[in-house]
Amino acid sequence: MADLPMAAPVLVDAVWYLRTYPDVAAAGADPQQHYQLHGRAEGRLPRPLRALRLEDALWGGFARLALPELQAWLQQTTDPDECASAAWALARWYASHGQWQAALPLLQWLESALPPWLDHAGPVLLGVEVLLRNGQREQAHARLREAMACNRALPDLCLAAANARLPAGAGRPQPDAALRLGWINAVFTSADLAPISLRDPLSPLSLDNLHAQPPQVGEWAEQAQPKISVIMPAFNAAAFIETALRSLQAQTWQNLEILVIDDCSSDDTCERVAAMAREDARILLLRQSCNGGAYAARNAALQRASGEYLVNHDSDDWSHPQRLEQMAQPLLQRASLVGTLADWVRTDTTLHFQNWRIVDRLIEPSVSTFMVRKAAVQQLGGWDEVRVAADHELCQRILQVHGPDSIAHVLQGIPLVLARQLPESLTMAPATHLRSLFFGLRRLYSELAQTWYGMVDTPAALRLSPSAKRAFPAPAPMLRTAQATAHYDYLLIADLSAESRTALVNRAQVQRLLALGAKVALFHWPEYQRPEPIDPLFLRHAVQRELDVVLAEQRLEVEHVLVVGRHLLAKPLDRVSRLRFQSIRLVDEAPGEPISTVDAPDLFAAQWYLQRYPDVRAAGIDPWQHYLQHGAAEGRDPGPNFNTAHYLAQSAQARDSGMPALLHYQQIGRDLGLDPRPPFLPGRQAHRPGRPTVLLCAHAAERQLFGAERCLLDVLDACVALELNVLVSVPSLVNVDYVSALQARSRGVACIPHIPWQAQSALCAVAVQRFTELIHSHGIDLVQANTLTLREPLIAARNVGVPAYVHIHESPAHDPDLAGTICLPAERIVEQVLASADVVLANSAFTARQFAKPGATHVAGNIIDAATFDLPNDIDPHAITAALISSNLPKKGLQDIQALAQLLAQDTPNLRLLLIGPDNEHVAQLRAQQAYGNLPTNLLIRPYTDTPQAAIAQANIVLNLSHCQETFGRTALEGLAAGRPVIGYGHGALPELIEDGVDGYLAEPGDIAAVAAHLRQLCQNPQRILDMGEAGRRTARGHDLSRLCRQLERAYVRDLPMIKVDSCKVG
Repeated sequence: MADLPMAAPVLVDAVWYLRTYPDVAAAGADPQQHYQLHGRAEGRLPRPLRALRLEDALWGGFARLALPELQAWLQQTTDPDECASAAWALARWYASHGQWQAALPLLQWLESALPPWLDHAGPVLLGVEVLLRNGQREQAHARLREAMACNRALPDLCLAAANARLPAGAGRPQPDAALRLGWINAVFTSADLAPISLRDPLSPLSLDNLHAQPPQVGEWAEQAQPKISVIMPAFNAAAFIETALRSLQAQTWQNLEILVIDDCSSDDTCERVAAMAREDARILLLRQSCNGGAYAARNAALQRASGEYLVNHDSDDWSHPQRLEQMAQPLLQRASLVGTLADWVRTDTTLHFQNWRIVDRLIEPSVSTFMVRKAAVQQLGGWDEVRVAADHELCQRILQVHGPDSIAHVLQGIPLVLARQLPESLTMAPATHLRSLFFGLRRLYSELAQTWYGMVDTPAALRLSPSAKRAFPAPAPMLRTAQATAHYDYLLIADLSAESRTALVNRAQVQRLLALGAKVALFHWPEYQRPEPIDPLFLRHAVQRELDVVLAEQRLEVEHVLVVGRHLLAKPLDRVSRLRFQSIRLVDEAPGEPISTVDAPDLFAAQWYLQRYPDVRAAGIDPWQHYLQHGAAEGRDPGPNFNTAHYLAQSAQARDSGMPALLHYQQIGRDLGLDPRPPFLPGRQAHRPGRPTVLLCAHAAERQLFGAERCLLDVLDACVALELNVLVSVPSLVNVDYVSALQARSRGVACIPHIPWQAQSALCAVAVQRFTELIHSHGIDLVQANTLTLREPLIAARNVGVPAYVHIHESPAHDPDLAGTICLPAERIVEQVLASADVVLANSAFTARQFAKPGATHVAGNIIDAATFDLPNDIDPHAITAALISSNLPKKGLQDIQALAQLLAQDTPNLRLLLIGPDNEHVAQLRAQQAYGNLPTNLLIRPYTDTPQAAIAQANIVLNLSHCQETFGRTALEGLAAGRPVIGYGHGALPELIEDGVDGYLAEPGDIAAVAAHLRQLCQNPQRILDMGEAGRRTARGHDLSRLCRQLERAYVRDLPMIKVDSCKVG
């Protein structure tokens, strides 16, 4: 909690600072100087932080997206401010969900030297609670002692000390109750309040066993005390209402009436209250005729109240005996005051103090403690009879009418109420949980109320009428009269904020629907990267009863659903309303023209779409509906004649319209002259007259690149060195950087989508035709498919009599997933590949043995530019890293690395295992296990990197734990080139690369114990890592471009007799 050193001023983002804090901009202050002199102490941020943006998303409806991203960011970032902020956000999230084990490892980032915005008691209070929940009491004591050495009197720390049973001194150990009461009373006595003790000294300390000896009545003698009406709604409160009533009977303010309103309890609440009322005439029992909720009960009590002041009191809470006195005194002293507010602290029955989401305190102000002049409540018509949050709404109405100084906060930081935390309470229930203050029910209710306040002409108009018609709308789940399913003509789903990129479209669509006289509902789907509140215009429409704003908790039946914003679908909310609808539409920038989904445009090829995307076919989804609801947002092409990436690259309007690309073209892009057809992109290699021309066909160009895609770049480099003319085909243009790299090495790149090979899928006739046309138009002499899954280019080559080559990187006999995807036995796959190709290029001798074609199988192995992997291997003996870098599929060894982490967790504390690769469903499961504390802490999940160098740079050792027999092991070669020992299973092609005991180790497949033993040896002798790394560099230097050129020359010479290696170009 110490301040950051002033000698190292925090760097301020001046533009962001002035935009975020307009008061600073208005004052003309220098941002850096203002932050150092004022902003830091005021809790302002110096610059935008990704961790805090993700925390907003975490609580703002995007937990499923933000939680893993925040976890990954914490592991990835080296910025100490980002680390601390991410750890704070994650630890609070886990703690609020009771995931104490997951929160524990995050505490290491919340010690000392925190950034200024975390320089408060919150991290200490949270850390103590996490340690206690994990059984680490001594560590909790140490944290408390350190914090209390700086600020011993802070009441929140005293309550945390009570939770932790922190010894108060070096004397004789105290009994548990006395020790805890000592810390609790330190809070009360610091404000000159009476201490508390045990009501029954022979029973354990609990909320139901408290007693306080009130001080003598002083200047507020009974005859000078205006009557206070205490309002206590009760429903099935028999277990604890006597505690609440006893705390009121003990008040120093004796002129009370205690109105208990039973809300149709089914237990013996009434009997217990009646028994106490017979002994104390101040207790009055009122009974509701039907269960109407706490706020209807409050209004019933309001009609009977005879006191000058009203005060809330929940039936399960306990009030300090001086609470009412402390809250009434300011009202007597200041006629301008309308009400007073006190602090409370949440606790369980055993008096373990807690806060569901620690900000900086355990103790906090609460509207549930509100004391108010009865006349003011009567003037406003009482409480809004909703399920939750009406106390807060009443306070806001009073402030609106009487001004910001009309409510005083008494004894700040001292809890006059101990609030019992029950898991079944509405504040903890999923739909009405306090977290809905950030996104959902409570926030929407507050926004609608505030909008209503701003629309009334006079304060008198803020009075609630007892009629059935509400003064302003409330979310349906808050109303007891709401139907289980709501019915609408139209539901518009959009980012409804005023700052939305589709704000103009949203407003125009709403106006059009309202003009139709339709029954309209709106659903707010904020943008993940910048969530903002609902546009006040739509809230005003709602208050005027022109439309409803609906929530994810609701069931809806809708005729027509309109979705504005294709980009939103790529970042789904955690929950959306449960819908039944007749049609779903996406809306373009011409708001008068809703886009019908009844008939698909001609450019949408349904059968092609199902073949191109087997996951859609397997799911049994209508292809057109899938494209509209998911595929367009995912960047999928709707047909072979429409390339989404190329189309969107031509038009910023198309990108930002929120429409599927195909529909934008149909309605707007065609008239603008945009071209949706798959393009031919010119390359940057000059034509070489008289030299052969080769067509290299890529099987993928997606956002994430793997071995085969990188190998294609190597083959292109070799073809350039061989002075060949090369064209490249790709099935998509999604990966702009990869396509650009292909252009740099070729005369041009043609985009020709094809159908992935599956036994039940027909060839794509359009693709065969386009390959045929390309071969003819460019005089292709040889066609080479980059993997065995490509069929169309080989068929086209055979049809026109051009040699057909296939470069194989797979082994179906050792890859059940591949055989399963193609839906053929491995031997049939081999048979068909050999029949479709004239020549086979294999990426290793191992692969060549699987695809032996007499006289026509050649090895063309992976290569590496060793100079690009000249990475330092800086070893921290206390934190050695070994990385599994892969596609993160189970067959790559996900279970193995988990088992490895378990084996090494205890005896090799200086080793960290890294899992580096793309996010997928398997990684999501691992992150979920990590979130619940079910993964070893020595296993860290790192995100996919754009380059292999960036991945390998994070590791001192590279692992290969693949279950399927690798046909080459490109990552292993890259690891060797970077000077990292490689440890892997000794099958497939790995023995061709790794010399056991020299530049790495080979273990029997699945022998995790042997892999663990090798890792232990290296961790015990870090110098061995460096020595083996140098041997690996020597191995890798043999796999260079000149080697691949010679291999391709031996293969190509059969069909390209003019082939010749120019040694000066590959040296």
